[in-house]
Amino acid sequence: MAYRIDYGSGIRNQRTKRGGVLRLQTMTAACLLIFTLVVSRIWPEGTQQLRQYLLPGEQPVQTAFLEMTEQLRSGVSVEDALTAFCIHIIEDARTD
Repeated sequence: MAYRIDYGSGIRNQRTKRGGVLRLQTMTAACLLIFTLVVSRIWPEGTQQLRQYLLPGEQPVQTAFLEMTEQLRSGVSVEDALTAFCIHIIEDARTD
């Protein structure tokens, strides 16, 4: 009669893989944010071009994004500004 004992190695691998993906997504978002901030400070003409790449040509999305950035500059919390951005997008989609 043969048997095998595993001491939880499978559970550890799943956590590591999930954490790695989340870490990669977080680092990608942080790098994109830093890149856009640097471009907006150093190369003002490139800001418009970058906005076209990151935000599709739809005017409501650009308007909602500009409102969100203005809210962040005025001191509104990130959570509240992002919530307002999402609500604006959803309401615009309902009217179409």
